[in-house]
Amino acid sequence: GTILRTLVDTASFIIICLSAEGEIQEFNPAAEQLLSRRRDAVLGKNYFQLFEPDLSTREMATALERMMIEEPKEKFVTRVETAGGPVSIEWSARHMLDDSGTSSGLVAIGQKVIAL
Repeated sequence: GTILRTLVDTASFIIICLSAEGEIQEFNPAAEQLLSRRRDAVLGKNYFQLFEPDLSTREMATALERMMIEEPKEKFVTRVETAGGPVSIEWSARHMLDDSGTSSGLVAIGQKVIAL
């Protein structure tokens, strides 16, 4: 609906939704700004290949498998590659559940970690 779209589009935090295969399904304007990528250029692409390219294919598969089976940690930090260089992002994530209660992907909300 329009309320949800407005919320996602005006949030000052990164909001990304990933499919069970790691494909980007949602990428809000804050994500565009903080991660230096346009929404239309990343939708349908694999998150790990774009933003964590140092992971091997096996590490990506393991991360995806763990992500889909386990409830994500309350908060975790990853190093993300952007056009402006690597940045650390603190994430909170939750499973997106389908009508049967099965995880169909992940919604992640993040913010850039600023060193004090």
